[in-house]
Amino acid sequence: MAESPYVEQQDGVYRVTGTRVTRDSLVYPFLEGRRLEEIAQSFPTLTLEQVYDALTYYLAPRPAVDDCVAEQQAAYEAVLPKLSVHEP
Repeated sequence: MAESPYVEQQDGVYRVTGTRVTRDSLVYPFLEGRRLEEIAQSFPTLTLEQVYDALTYYLAPRPAVDDCVAEQQAAYEAVLPKLSVHEP
């Protein structure tokens, strides 16, 4: 995958460089049709430029990133039942 000054991989997760914001947390609202300006407003620690670049980083190699996002979603869904609180 191409290098980006705004996206880096940390512990197997792609994040906006220097933040805890994951690339996926920007991709999901984008896929839901939200405007980039709206997405940027949802993350006050990010600039509009960072949001644009992170989503460009998603769109350029989209099939490969879609696979990565699907893997992350599957991993989350596999852990979710273990995190649920069950009443006796």
